[in-house]
Amino acid sequence: MNTIKPGAKSADEIVSLFIKEYEKTKPDRLLLMQKAFELPEKLSKELNVKFIIMLDEFQAIKGLNNYNEIKNILGTIRPFFEHTENVMWIISGSAISLMHSMTSGASSPLFELFTHIKLDFFSKENTIELIGKIEKIYAAESNNSTKEKIFAFTRGHPFYTFCIADRLYSQSEKPKSKDLTTTILEEILTPNARIYDHCKYVFDISIEKAKGKATIKRVLEYLSENDDAIMAQISKATRMPTATVNISLMRLMEVDLIEKSGHKYRICDPVLRFWINNMFLGGGDFTRISTARIKQIEQDLLKTKTELGIAKEYEIRDKLKSRFGFEFKQHLKDNIELDAVGFDKGRYHIVEIKWRNKATGYKDIINFMKKTKGFDPVKLYFISRSGFTKQAESLLNEKNIDVINV
Repeated sequence: MNTIKPGAKSADEIVSLFIKEYEKTKPDRLLLMQKAFELPEKLSKELNVKFIIMLDEFQAIKGLNNYNEIKNILGTIRPFFEHTENVMWIISGSAISLMHSMTSGASSPLFELFTHIKLDFFSKENTIELIGKIEKIYAAESNNSTKEKIFAFTRGHPFYTFCIADRLYSQSEKPKSKDLTTTILEEILTPNARIYDHCKYVFDISIEKAKGKATIKRVLEYLSENDDAIMAQISKATRMPTATVNISLMRLMEVDLIEKSGHKYRICDPVLRFWINNMFLGGGDFTRISTARIKQIEQDLLKTKTELGIAKEYEIRDKLKSRFGFEFKQHLKDNIELDAVGFDKGRYHIVEIKWRNKATGYKDIINFMKKTKGFDPVKLYFISRSGFTKQAESLLNEKNIDVINV
């Protein structure tokens, strides 16, 4: 295996250049950036090796535009991505919208240079498998309910899942529900814990990029307690003009802290939402959270099952599009909310989704039919994770409502 020795010509040159520039009162940062990105290709030719270089949290590089001599960092580094024979560049980042605009925006210097790959969270099965592996490391044992609660809370986020499971099984060989609650509190609300530090980093960086800290924090504080809120509700609760709230929401969406579905806004990351909510309301100090607060947090943990259902709706709408060949969207108008509505060849296709651990009943079907009365012509469908009661099945057959299995 070839190694980069201190005597390599290109390495010597750039080290000497860096030392020389940093001895100056005003180093030439533009030159340093150019030389840094130029180095891998030069070294590859000198040593006759190929490099794979990954730049994580790549969106942060735009911060270099604050230096007058740089101004357009993406334009500066484009040639080194474009004209390369022996170096493969991989860039990644957690700010999805910003990364997309940097690499797919028609006006971006990096337009069409990269192939896009979206890394999704783990499925329920893969998450439980990961938890099981961590469980074995500590020779611990827990029931499936505990693993499902971890998945419900993290939605399959690998980092969150690992941190919570690692702390849980390292502290208890046979953890109970109360142990899981304590673990989540400690991991998310204790300074220097891994998830705490991650959430604080994401929050601080996002607030800094979004600007308007005071108004944005008020909006986030409200959304941390009230999921799926419309702009008018946020404006009334925060006592800020609708225009101010609108600007704050747009800035928060630009840094991927919140997302919009129909007319409703919500914090994208449920664990970050949990952190924000407890940092604002619980003082951020685990040792000072009262018993009543812990009970409230246990209720919040149960609520994640509902949130998981919402997340599943997004996934199912994508599957419906693949199955039917046209797009399905959430519908919210005149206080009527429908999970998935598609329109094709002059006909509405409406799907109700019940993603819960309970069979769908007769009343659920009746309520669905009432909500869809204003659509004509229409074809109705139903998706139920836990099946249907006998009465519900009879009504579905009678009303010609198709059941879709996903």
